[in-house]
Amino acid sequence: MRSVLVSRRANHRQTCPEVIGDKVFASVAGYIGQCLAGKAVEFESELPDQAGEPQFMHCSFEPEWREGKVVGLVAAITNITGIKRADQRLRASEITFRQLVENSPFGIYAVDADFRIVQVSAGGQKKFENVRPLIGRDFAEAMRCIWPEPFCQRCHRPLRHTSAPASRFTRPAASSGERTPMSSNPMTGRSSA
Repeated sequence: MRSVLVSRRANHRQTCPEVIGDKVFASVAGYIGQCLAGKAVEFESELPDQAGEPQFMHCSFEPEWREGKVVGLVAAITNITGIKRADQRLRASEITFRQLVENSPFGIYAVDADFRIVQVSAGGQKKFENVRPLIGRDFAEAMRCIWPEPFCQRCHRPLRHTSAPASRFTRPAASSGERTPMSSNPMTGRSSA
């Protein structure tokens, strides 16, 4: 059986290689063969466009049956290049961020939605060196291992508040209603005044 596409824009029949080009056809010929043998096929592939630029395509081929025989195929092809490239940029950004945090001499940590520690910088590892295991531990619990309870509560409460959905950070007010500055730096324990 010869692969033939019917162009709806023109009233003529063309072979697959005539429509999509020999190079692209060579890349998908195996999938077309599977489909013409009666098997539905779905795949993603990097294929060149007419200008030769690589494009990511999601392809679904369904056999077209008539009287119990495969007489052709129906192809749905979606260009997913934008999605793939955005995913590549996101992964590169994640790697850069992870390396930036992990190699930082400053105390940087990342917590998940449940306030469990998921990443700590080299500088932060020094401060939390007696807290093991550190990754996966509740952040408040880890803080209590290195600082006294009243200080942990003062630090932890605003962090929880600011991580809540649609919340905005405001410093806890003093009993007189005035805003109060933090009395010490949470990473160094030194007075900020």
